[in-house]
Parts: sequence; structure tokens; C-alpha cells
Amino acid sequence: MLNLHKNNSLSCTVPNQSALVVGNGLTASMVVAAINSVGLDVTHARFGSNSSTLFHSCDNESFITFLDQLIEQLPTVEGPQGGPTEIVPCENGFLVTFDSGESHEFGSVFLAIEGTLKPAPKDLPAEVTTITPDRPTASVVSSVCFLLDYKEITNPSIGAHSIRVALENQIAGGHSFVLLRQTPVKGLLGETLYEAARLAGVRFLRYGTKLPKIERLSTPIESSARFKVSVADIIESGEEISFDCDCVFVGANPIIERLPDGFRNLLSEETDQQGFLIQDSVHCLTGKSFHKGVYCVGPSSGCVDLFETMMTAASAAVDAAAWLNFANAPQSEEKMSVTEQCIRCLTCIRLCPHSAITLNAEASRSNVKVSTVRCVECGICVAECPRTALDLNNFLEDSFSSLIDRLKTETSEDTIVVFGCYRSAGRAISEINLPGNVIFFPVSCAGRLSESILSATLATRVKGILILGCHHGNCRSNNGTDWARVRLANMSKRLGSLFGKVGVISYKTLAPNESARMLRLINNFSSSAFGISD
Repeated sequence: MLNLHKNNSLSCTVPNQSALVVGNGLTASMVVAAINSVGLDVTHARFGSNSSTLFHSCDNESFITFLDQLIEQLPTVEGPQGGPTEIVPCENGFLVTFDSGESHEFGSVFLAIEGTLKPAPKDLPAEVTTITPDRPTASVVSSVCFLLDYKEITNPSIGAHSIRVALENQIAGGHSFVLLRQTPVKGLLGETLYEAARLAGVRFLRYGTKLPKIERLSTPIESSARFKVSVADIIESGEEISFDCDCVFVGANPIIERLPDGFRNLLSEETDQQGFLIQDSVHCLTGKSFHKGVYCVGPSSGCVDLFETMMTAASAAVDAAAWLNFANAPQSEEKMSVTEQCIRCLTCIRLCPHSAITLNAEASRSNVKVSTVRCVECGICVAECPRTALDLNNFLEDSFSSLIDRLKTETSEDTIVVFGCYRSAGRAISEINLPGNVIFFPVSCAGRLSESILSATLATRVKGILILGCHHGNCRSNNGTDWARVRLANMSKRLGSLFGKVGVISYKTLAPNESARMLRLINNFSSSAFGISD
């Protein structure tokens, strides 16, 4: 297994300045080139299809020139074949084990596989083909139908590619039909391409919630597949239109064969029940995963446009370099402490969304270790620890105890307690004046608020508790605010049975620049709380 950047053996690679790229084809090549340009060592583990599933709106000559220039940037060095079987976060990086059983440490890892993780439509005739850059072609004049937006909106680059081929087929003397719900005009010359195709005679039919019907027609020659397509066009007449065609192509995202085992395990919290990557868990601009140092670039994150993928690769490479510089910088203080109450139940390890906690296995007494670099102080592990053995050093449990003692002596019948993330609500509050009956208490993250803290607060007979987390996707922890929402939903009924109508609890999200909205949320909550009688 060889190093791609310095052209020497991988054993010479410095882990804290290295990146592993898993994938094949054009996406992986662009990622390798981008990482190479920021000065990091690169190891390219080839996995999956070698053909490109990226779409572009440039002519073939320009595209070939682009490929030639890209190839010139890449040294000819062999890397490990196959995907990683295990990727385990360590203090400043990842320990990766490959199919061969060989293990090496990397500072960051990239998933750059050709194809998305979404399932393909299952209710189409077998002869219907998904659209890829190398098909269909206009070499044979025919009647062709392009079905876009089937069950979900087609990626704009795939839609533009379909319209371009439809135009070429029309110019060559064929007949082209494009069925869609949303015209794909995003990207270079998208609007111009659509207008040119329309003027050339390509027939665009826009359907609504009722999906087009595709039937395979019996033909004397089996190799000559013909279809009958029926669609209720909502623009021209609103009535069902039927036509025959030789080929039907569906604009669906290309599907990869399988996700490498190492990534599947690492991203288990970011995939749905079918094992497909949840789009909301990947930040579109840089392809960052929730796990620090993990990047999903190109089709694996849902982006199949050539130019967007190229920019995403460059952005992710810069982000990886910044992450490695931060990860290897001296840390001034430990963010979390572990007391002797810890019984190594591993609850914290299972729950930590940032892989910040590991277990040091010892023959006599194993111990839990917290990575200062990876920990973002979301407090999820602290809130869920069954032995209260964990504590955030900058947001100690004692501060909550002090709050409870204060509430026991100062609480009036109209007191409202607002728990807010110090990064969002804690900044927004500086611009407003709180009502006299409101007590604001900053927390590291909404995920830190345990059921015991909320129960103890309600037991002081406060009128209500308002929790202000961060907007989804705008939380430093990413998981903390969503964890708080789910936790509150699960515990509301239990708290209600314990305290009746003594107090109410509500959860809202907030950004640091929403001071006016914060005051409005507090006032609205106070009004709703006083609508409940003791």
C-alpha cells in the first residue's frame, strides 16, 4: 500500500497529515487532486465502479481536456484495492483496517464512491434504463422518452443531461419526449438548453401527483423493445396523453453496489433503516459528516454534478487540512472528567455522536478516555450516564445544583426558567431585556439537559421551563439539539404524571442573531404557561 502524495511507502506517511480516499472513477480522482493541492499525504483505496456517474453541461472536447488536465496532476501510484473493513476514530484521526487485514492510521477519511446510496424505483418495466453519462446516445434515430422526477425530484444535472440528449436525438431526426414535474434549469446554460430543446421540437409534458404509466408492448422482435407511455399533462390540456416510443430512460440517481463496511459502521447513526445515507446529515457545501474528519463527496452525498463535486472536493480538502491543524494543536484543558463512579457500562461510548470517548482496556481496571479534540461539550453522555460519573469541566453539575437551591428559595408562582445553549440563546440574550419573572440559565448544549435536571427544576414549583436549542444543522454538535427534542418528547408524559399541571415544558430552536424572536418565544411561552391553572 503506497502513499499517493509523496510517492513513497505508506509506512512513511505521517498520520496527522494524511487522508484516505475510498472510491473510484472521476469523483475519487478529483478528491485526490484536491487533497494533494493542500499539501496532505493521500492514500487512494480503489473501491467500486471505475466509470464516472458525474454529469456535465460542457461539450465532449472540453470535458476530455478537463480529464487530461486532471490526470496530469495525479502521480501514477498504486494503492490498496477494496474498501476498509473497519474505521475506528482515535485521538487525532482514524485507525483503518483494509480487506487484506493491514491497518494504518489516517488523519481524515473521504468517501468518494461513484453512485448514491438511495434505492432505485422498483415498479418500472425491466427494460427501462436509468440515465448515465455514457447512455443514452443519439447514434440511432428513434422515438425516446425521458422520465424525470419519478417519485423524487431528479438531480438538476441529470435532468439537463437528459434534455441535451433529447435535443440531439430530435436534431438527428428522431422524436423526443421529456416527462417532468420540475424543469431542470439549474447549472450552466440550463435555461438556454431547455429553450433550444423546446424550439427544436422536443415535447415537454408536465405531470402532477399522478405518476406516468409505462407499459411494455409485445413486439415480434424481442430485441426491439417498445413502450406505451400514458401521462396526465397538467399544462397542455389536463387530459391523459398516450404515445409509443422505442426507449424509456429514467432520471434516477445511480446506485452503488454496496457501501464499504468501514464506512457503513462509522456512519451507522447517519443512515436510515435501509442503510442509505441520510441527506440531512451531510452538509452540502463541504460534504462533512457529523463525525469530525469524515467527508462524503460527490454521488455518495447526493451531488452528481461535475462542477459542484469539483468545488465540494476542494472545499472538503481545505476543511480537512484545517481539521488536522486543529486536531494536532496543543489543547489547553480537558473538557470532561470521569470519576471513580464509572463502572465501564459503555453507555457514553455508545451514545457519543462524535466518537470522542474510547475505552482503554487494561488487565486490572479499564478506564474511559475522552478526546479533548473530538469532544464538543454537547453533554449527551453526561445526561445519560446512569452513574453520574461524567461531568463537563466548563459546565459543572454543581452549577445546576446551585440553580435548584436558588429556585427553592426564590421561586414565585409565576417564575419561568429558560435553559438555552450558550452559543445561540446565550448570545441572543445580550440584545434583549428579560421579563422580571424569567430566569435564564446557559447550558453547554440542549443535549445536556437530563430528565433529572428538568424534574428537579419542576419540583421547585416553577410555572414552566422553556428550552432553547439550535436550529437543525446549525448546532455545533449537530446531534445535541435533535437529541434534546427527542428526549423531551419521550419524557413529557412521565413528567406530567409526576407533577400534573404544576409546570409546563416547551422546546424551541434559535439562532444567535434572533434576539427579537427569542423575546417573542419567551413571551408566548409565558402566556401559555399562565393559561394553566394550578
